[in-house]
Amino acid sequence: MSPTALYVHIPFCRRRCFYCDFAIAGDSEPVKARYVAALKQELAVWAQRRAAPLQTVFFGGGTPSLLSPAQLGEILAAIAQVFGIAAGAEISLEANPGTLTVATARAWRALGFNRVSLGVQAFQDELLQVCGRGHTVAAVYEAVTAVQQAGFENFNLDLLMGLPGQTLAQWEESLQRAIALDPTHISMYDLILEPGTLFARRFQPAAEGLTLAMYDLGRERLLGAAFEHYEISNLARPGYRCAHNLTYWQGQEFYGMGNGAASLVDGCRWERPRALKDYLAWVEGLQEPPGGDRLSAGEQLFEVLMQGLRLEAGVPASALEAFPENLVARAAVVFAGFVQQGLATGSDRWRLRVPAGWLVSDTLVAQLYEVLVEKPRKP
Repeated sequence: MSPTALYVHIPFCRRRCFYCDFAIAGDSEPVKARYVAALKQELAVWAQRRAAPLQTVFFGGGTPSLLSPAQLGEILAAIAQVFGIAAGAEISLEANPGTLTVATARAWRALGFNRVSLGVQAFQDELLQVCGRGHTVAAVYEAVTAVQQAGFENFNLDLLMGLPGQTLAQWEESLQRAIALDPTHISMYDLILEPGTLFARRFQPAAEGLTLAMYDLGRERLLGAAFEHYEISNLARPGYRCAHNLTYWQGQEFYGMGNGAASLVDGCRWERPRALKDYLAWVEGLQEPPGGDRLSAGEQLFEVLMQGLRLEAGVPASALEAFPENLVARAAVVFAGFVQQGLATGSDRWRLRVPAGWLVSDTLVAQLYEVLVEKPRKP
């Protein structure tokens, strides 16, 4: 069955945030125009493949809101022509405060976007400055007002925990302010000091006890405000879980377009060149849908478990029946250790207990990788 989810990477940013290691590029009008043309060229090669209409489309970045509504419309029209977009599909756009007005948000709505994800990160100007963010707290309120006045009832706010110098009191203030803006979805991410970033060179990770306290407080405040904690880092009002991201977490295949974007199609996964110039050159020579490396059965099972165990619902045991019994048995031995510690349950569903099991998920994933994917070491 053809994938029904498409991720479109838009790499442009006015500045690189100090914690960012994404595939991004500067905000240049000529380059943006060339990039839109390249995306349309990449999309065109898929016209020869019979595909099911898309149920989700997600424009991520970078800062997709730096493209003009006309440019976003060009890309959406090309997507609709090649794949088709189902009625009622979730069509999301990431945006940064300071890059939109009521007029642009209304234009997005007219194009068919029905979900906006705002990169807020914090509600303290001093923390935004530490992050290298290009907006202020005032711009956050202006962005939310614009989104609401444009008629978006479905919008997400991203928040970061463990920022340099961030206190528990500041985190609580950010939670309270975010809840007061009445979003349908909130993502709360633990800051990761990625190698090569300015943050990794300047700072040490926040104390584990502090970030755990932030996570617990986030759960407490958001559950108390009627959000559902359905994935490790994501909480939603009932009926507003992110359908696109659920595609990944539920182990479904997906298309990806743009520099650095990954695809998983027909059991094969591949990534496009990260550097913008390399991606543009790659597209020039593209004549047919690209192919990638076929995942082994162990890699496929690892992906299903790694992604699915991020969900509160876990992985149905029936989903494991498609894999070789010896591989499932290896994974089951690892998982049983976490069940014995009271961190997981594994009858009709393999689930991590919330939140205790989620807090050790990295350890579980590493152990699953070792038994399912990692090649045996030679003596």
